[in-house]
Amino acid sequence: MSPFLVGLVGYRCAAKSTAGRFIRAAGIPTFENETFLHPLAYRRFGHRLSRAEVAQVFGREGGSIFHTVGPVLRLLVDLLPVVAVDNIKSQEDVATLQAFLPAGRIELLHIRCPFAIRLERFRSRGRERNVTESALLAYDREADQLGLADAVASARWTIDSGGSPGELGIRISAWVAEELRPAAGVGTRNVHLTARGQRAFRRRFAAIDDRFFEKLAWSHGEALKCALNALGLGDPYDTRR
Repeated sequence: MSPFLVGLVGYRCAAKSTAGRFIRAAGIPTFENETFLHPLAYRRFGHRLSRAEVAQVFGREGGSIFHTVGPVLRLLVDLLPVVAVDNIKSQEDVATLQAFLPAGRIELLHIRCPFAIRLERFRSRGRERNVTESALLAYDREADQLGLADAVASARWTIDSGGSPGELGIRISAWVAEELRPAAGVGTRNVHLTARGQRAFRRRFAAIDDRFFEKLAWSHGEALKCALNALGLGDPYDTRR
């Protein structure tokens, strides 16, 4: 069957990253865009970038970040039958990914959460100075202007994340077993990269055109380490990367 890629979509504080970790725990390789991009941005600029700044730096003329992430995901789908990606923000992201994966199938999973619960999570995170309801509404409007509403509307599946993490884990586990695995044609087997697969990924990663890294002031080694971290195969808390 054709390689299968499932992208997570949803609004801020909907627990997309938590859902992605549960998908990985259920045996499906999951690539975290922010884990890949944020350390590289920090290495280049000396401070953590906002999500908008990351999109500006790694997107083409402020567009989809998958102009940067796409070559890495193309390597993964060459080695794996199914990969999940956290996260997709617009139909432009989907179109950009499809250009990198012309033979692949791309479907979206909407992680849905009521606004009141998202607001409670938003206030509890402590990442933002302004944690008011109007601030979260402004983030939602900006996301919709960039195309998130269209991506959400096109999602093949929806999972509610308004309960506890444990409840979300149960829903994700059931969805992987009953929906994703049959759709991807992988049965019950674990499809994470084996040691042999990781060696192949490293070899192919080293063959990516140097110009891809030079324009972002990265080395292959830096980018490879972050890519492995994004797959959960490294230390995500290693600030030296």
